[in-house]
This record gives sequence, structure tokens and C-alpha cells, in this order.
Amino acid sequence: MGKKSRSKNPVAQNDMAGDKEKVEEVDKIYKTITRIMSWTVGISAVLIIILPEFNSLILDRITQILYYIFITTLLVFILFEFIGNYVKKLIRSLIG
Repeated sequence: MGKKSRSKNPVAQNDMAGDKEKVEEVDKIYKTITRIMSWTVGISAVLIIILPEFNSLILDRITQILYYIFITTLLVFILFEFIGNYVKKLIRSLIG
């Protein structure tokens, strides 16, 4: 016969419920961070393609800054995807 997975201790059940809420909160924060980075990469890429067509020195400088933002955000986004579990642990430790 197998063991039952339910705990008869109500304190342990409350801890599990608290852990589940914390995991959901961490996932929500992680998804928000990745969504913001995704939008930043997308908007920067579109502007990098469009802005040079106007032949303006000011817009060229803005395009250069957007390019650096694009590359940095893309690299951080890729890094977050590879070490997502570590980032989630870091967020969980920062929440408390």
C-alpha cells in the first residue's frame, strides 16, 4: 500500500498554501519582467529600422542609443530565459 500524500497537520497545510501563493507571486513578477523586456526589445527593433530613414542627426543619435538598449535588453532577456530558475529563486528571496 502507498502512503497518503495529505498531511494531517494543519500547520503544515497552511505552510504549503503559503508556499503556493508565494510561488504564484514569484511567477507573476517573473512574467511581468520578461514581458516588459520583450516589449522593449520589440519596440527598439522597430524604431531602429524606421528612424534612420528620416536622415536627421538627432534621430541618428536616438537610433544609436536605442540600438544599445536593444542589444543590452536582448542579452539580459536571453540570460533570464537560460537561468530562469535561479532568477525565480532570487525573486523569492527578495520577497521574503
